[in-house]
Amino acid sequence: MTPSDIDARCRDATLRPGSGAEAMADSTDPLGVALIGCGLIGHKRAAALPKGSRLVTATDLVEEHARNLVDNLWPDAAVVADPVAAIEHPEVNLVIVATTHDQLPLLGGLAVDRGRHLLLEKPGANCLPPLVDLARRAADAGVVVRVGYNHRFHPGLRRLHELATSGDYGPLLWLRGRYGHGGRVGYEREWRADPARSGGGELIDQGS
Repeated sequence: MTPSDIDARCRDATLRPGSGAEAMADSTDPLGVALIGCGLIGHKRAAALPKGSRLVTATDLVEEHARNLVDNLWPDAAVVADPVAAIEHPEVNLVIVATTHDQLPLLGGLAVDRGRHLLLEKPGANCLPPLVDLARRAADAGVVVRVGYNHRFHPGLRRLHELATSGDYGPLLWLRGRYGHGGRVGYEREWRADPARSGGGELIDQGS
């Protein structure tokens, strides 16, 4: 499958929340996916795989997380302990990495070096140099790499972009944005509060 095929699949895909297996019911040429990281975001990615895709392998540091995801969404997928084995499965064309930020370019590099197309969870890395290196390696390998900036496609943000670039209101002088959610007990002690792992908070996560 060529990079243009992957891009076309992404443009034409109809994303369906819920059971990934249902989305594959009428596919004859499935895009084989390996999922690395089966936490909250990994579940969302697996549930929203586009029509014409199927989850082939899933892996997580906590095997139970991968097992639960497979059992609930893609019962025919294989749970494997080794990310390299998940990537190298012969039916895998595309790798999705949904892990802590510091691990994104490392695991993504394993994929592109093996000729797999790649979807990285945002922001792609915890700092710029490994992401630049990953882009170079992907270009050398001739594979597609995309970063999952889901807010870029939010209807409200797309409308805001239209207004800001329409010229109707003159040049954009400054911008203020707020983002947040309810959090949970102990959230401040999770990995996102560790700059070495997350890269430095909300600006790099949402604003990069």
